[in-house]
Amino acid sequence: MATYKSDFSPGQSGQNKIKISSEANFLKFLLFVSLESKYEVDLTPFLKKNPKLVLPVILALLSEEVVMSDTASRMRDRLLTLGPLVEKVDISDEVLLRLSNAWMYCSYSTSNSKHDFKKSLNVLLQNFTNKHGIRNPDLPPFRKKKKPILLVVSEQFRSNHAMYRSYGPMLKQLTDKFSLILYSGKGNIDDKSAELFEDIIYPGSNETLKKVVGKIVKLKPDIIYYPSLGMSAYGLQMANLQIWHAHVRYKKVHPSLPRARHL
Repeated sequence: MATYKSDFSPGQSGQNKIKISSEANFLKFLLFVSLESKYEVDLTPFLKKNPKLVLPVILALLSEEVVMSDTASRMRDRLLTLGPLVEKVDISDEVLLRLSNAWMYCSYSTSNSKHDFKKSLNVLLQNFTNKHGIRNPDLPPFRKKKKPILLVVSEQFRSNHAMYRSYGPMLKQLTDKFSLILYSGKGNIDDKSAELFEDIIYPGSNETLKKVVGKIVKLKPDIIYYPSLGMSAYGLQMANLQIWHAHVRYKKVHPSLPRARHL
């Protein structure tokens, strides 16, 4: 029988111990724990004991869009210190969407080290892609072109979306000097926003990341540009690969510092 132990703080009365003596009760505990829990539980020992079970819970807690109370803020900031432990967890495909949400929303913490957690999530993604046989491709020598290819990897670019309003005018200015190609999901672009691009690459419904990387290598873009990161799992996975010579992001990319070593 597994026994789970940790500390918790009931309000301001000091540290106490929590002990969960069965797997079934532990699952119930994970089901009901939240950022707003009255008792602020330290999930560190739980993560160490059962990382595959506890990591998705941590990512779900960090995916909260609205954190309104001091209790919730303290809990979130505590979770953001668990990066080094998180890096050691072996993740599955099912975790990727929740991971991308946590990657995005940790930016809204007030902690000075909030972006360090992204670095740990990037390590998780690198380990995941390596496990699936996806490696940085061998790149041919860089050759200057008269009109370089700028591949825009966009998570959202419909004309009524903030990403289009923010970055559409800038990209339009580049059309004279660059061949603009878009990589995005079919539901993330419309006819108006599509007019900016010479071509659009849509991922297939069941297309693996390995095939996507193959398409991009075949395209031979001179620059891969990410206007945003954190709104899709595929964007984060691609940003953590050295697919081509230059991966860039605008300094004000949403949502701020990506901590990805290839950008």
